[in-house]
Amino acid sequence: KMVLQVATQVGVIILFVIIVIVMWNRRLQIEITRREQLEKIMKHMATHDELTGLANRVLLKDRLTSSIAFHQRQSLQVAVLFIDLDGFKSVNDNHGHDIGDELLQEVALRLQSCVRKSDTVVRFGGDEFVLLLTGLHSKNEAAYVAEKVLRLIQKEFKLSSINTHVGCSIGIAMFPDDGADDNELLKVADTLMYKVKAAGKNHYMFNRP
Repeated sequence: KMVLQVATQVGVIILFVIIVIVMWNRRLQIEITRREQLEKIMKHMATHDELTGLANRVLLKDRLTSSIAFHQRQSLQVAVLFIDLDGFKSVNDNHGHDIGDELLQEVALRLQSCVRKSDTVVRFGGDEFVLLLTGLHSKNEAAYVAEKVLRLIQKEFKLSSINTHVGCSIGIAMFPDDGADDNELLKVADTLMYKVKAAGKNHYMFNRP
């Protein structure tokens, strides 16, 4: 009888220990999953624009650098389209930042519809955007996308409290012709975009004819 009593007690203790271990393991698993999700969110926040959900400068730099390395080996071209909205400031000043933000979100959606999944749409800052087009065989492919962007951005935007129109100016830098790294390409595309603005806006320009 004594042996049975001890065995029962030992069995209860073992069962209790097993339950504690299982619960501890489950809590540990939940904590690991929670931390992984948190890391994923933090990583996304570090590489994406909060307002539009597009890639940001950090991710652009990373993707552009790796694209250059890949395209050098494959003898393919990369295009960097630097886009600045025409008329955004007056919408923002006259109707407030909420409407301005709404417009930027709509622009982001339109830009995403102009490119392939392998390309990257970036909010560079303010009302400036960058398209990174990869795997190109000629600058004509970049020109085709630029024309598509111009057409789409010029269509009326139906926002929550107003309907409005804006345009955009686009500077296009091509790898390898216009630069060997991300900084050079962005600088060329940015300079060309300002030349388009100075020449009357709503158009695109390459560095070489």
